[in-house]
Amino acid sequence: MGIIHFFKKEKKEQHETALAHIHTSLSHAFSKVRQEMHLLFAWIHYFNHRHDQHESNHALSVQRFSEHRSLIQEMDAKIREVEKELASLREDHDTLRRENTLLTEKSSTDPNLNRASTDPGTNLSTNPNLVRIRTSFIDDKRGSEKVKYEPEPGKYGPGYEPESELQYEPEPETYRREKPIEAEEDESEPELPRKKSKVGRMLEEKILQKVRTNKKEYILQQMLKMIEEGSYTTKELELELVQKKGYCGRTAFYSYLKELRDKGHIQRSDSLGDGLILRHAR
Repeated sequence: MGIIHFFKKEKKEQHETALAHIHTSLSHAFSKVRQEMHLLFAWIHYFNHRHDQHESNHALSVQRFSEHRSLIQEMDAKIREVEKELASLREDHDTLRRENTLLTEKSSTDPNLNRASTDPGTNLSTNPNLVRIRTSFIDDKRGSEKVKYEPEPGKYGPGYEPESELQYEPEPETYRREKPIEAEEDESEPELPRKKSKVGRMLEEKILQKVRTNKKEYILQQMLKMIEEGSYTTKELELELVQKKGYCGRTAFYSYLKELRDKGHIQRSDSLGDGLILRHAR
């Protein structure tokens, strides 16, 4: 009996030891699984966050691309407009160059023009000789472009006037004179504005200030002179100085009138329907 009990006890201990080992192994394995699951969820959260960032960046890139495409289209339209303007300028330049060549060929034998062209103090754009030659050349050119037609005598019978068979070629835009000779003689090329220095601007401002002051004094003298010569109403004086002579505006006129009255140079008397009578203060 004792031997059987001993073997049973030993067998039970071995069984418990095996169960404890299995329990430990399973606990360790599940702990590893929990760690792996936690790490896996962390990676999933990270990738989701990165995906959201990429989506936002992609939407922003699409918006910027659309804006850049609109800007490129606007720039293309502006470039086309500039190209059209350049083409027009080239045509104008070629036209002017052809006209200049023809004028030079026409006027090369004129001694006055040759002398004017060699004189450094002569402005060819306003030289009367050049204007005269240019006008004569244009008139000759127009006359040569007309196709003359004269019907034979008696071809259409007495009193018959044929329909207009005179055919004129259209006048080239190059030789069309849009201004009279007098205007071309008086006009000159406008000077390009130049940058002014600080000293130049100060000097110009002083000159303008002096001119304004002199203008005011002159208007005051004219007002006193007219009032001294005879009795004027305010309306009559305003009509003479503002509307007829245009010395100043209506507001400035009454400001000058108030200044003269405050200084005691003029006085007001009777009142009429169209204003006060002004008299010089003696």
